[in-house]
Amino acid sequence: FIIIHGAGSFGHFQAKEFGLSSSKPVSLSLSHDPIRRKGVSQTRLSVQTLNRHVVEALIQHDIPAIGISPCFQRHTITQSQQSYAEGS
Repeated sequence: FIIIHGAGSFGHFQAKEFGLSSSKPVSLSLSHDPIRRKGVSQTRLSVQTLNRHVVEALIQHDIPAIGISPCFQRHTITQSQQSYAEGS
């Protein structure tokens, strides 16, 4: 079976601190602002911490689990489609 969980309040503090808005897409590879890059990194770390807690709790209850993040999948797929369209 599959369990999908959101981030809840994890990452909100960091996102607010660094002025990241959920209405604006943010990518580490596209942001040249070092403060935004740090904010994205710290926000992502916080969300990964939550995911680790969820996976650890499942494993402690004998439920085999792995965490799969959709965070950068859209960017990766878009790059692959662009490479294909360009004939790479």
